Amino acid sequence: MTTDPLLDFLRLCSDQVCLLANSAEFANSAEFANSAELGAGASVFAGSLRDVCYLDRQVAENEVPVTSELARMNLSPLVSAARWAHMLLPWTSSHRMTDGGTQAALAPLNDLLDFDNHGVTVGLLLVGANCEYPLHQHAPQELYLTISGTALWRYGGAEDLVSVPPNRLVYNHPNDLHRVVAGADPVLALYLLW
Repeated sequence: MTTDPLLDFLRLCSDQVCLLANSAEFANSAEFANSAELGAGASVFAGSLRDVCYLDRQVAENEVPVTSELARMNLSPLVSAARWAHMLLPWTSSHRMTDGGTQAALAPLNDLLDFDNHGVTVGLLLVGANCEYPLHQHAPQELYLTISGTALWRYGGAEDLVSVPPNRLVYNHPNDLHRVVAGADPVLALYLLW
């Protein structure tokens, strides 16, 4: 550990992504037939953290209403680390929603750290209890690490919503339609696009 709460949190996330991506549970599961992609995402994320540094930028916003939900999350090492780092994060409302950050928010970490030099986009998604992050798609492939909150996820090219608990990986191929519907607990997930 360092004395930087954000980098410590991201390294804990990277360790968990690597552990899950290389676990027998994922490698032998039909649901996770994308184990090669998960492993590639884990490797890209870990590699980007080796020499990532802060950008010389001011972050315009760092708190939106839904971030109060962080206090409601069940404690785990990752949730504790996220709470410790949350005031450093560039929380903002999503361009995909018109709620002003009352139901969901993003923390785009490329606004703070030089992940662009590694060809990746990293951030956090926070969805309030009983709220939804809308159906969307994008060209880069994407991996999520669910940190807190069991939610219904549409992902991986499927049309059905699947219940995904904390401490799981969710993978989207390029242009897969995907969304998240939070249940009684708020959802926090790290996202990685590459």
